[in-house]
Amino acid sequence: MLTIAVVVTAAVFGMIDWRVLKKKRMRRERVVTLLFWLAGLGAALCSLYGMKMPSLLLVLKVVYEPVNKLFGLWFH
Repeated sequence: MLTIAVVVTAAVFGMIDWRVLKKKRMRRERVVTLLFWLAGLGAALCSLYGMKMPSLLLVLKVVYEPVNKLFGLWFH
């Protein structure tokens, strides 16, 4: 029941955002908004079901280290 409430609430707010962005003809913003709503909804559902997720810090570290090495090679 709680899952349905979360999905319905997210859908209502998503439709409100979608209409505003559609009226202003912002295609890129609509795509980004859709991706963020889906990511947020997925995170909320994972939290509700108690799924174990890796730390966001680990993801940042995995992305940062290769980029840092690349810039180190370019500017060193």
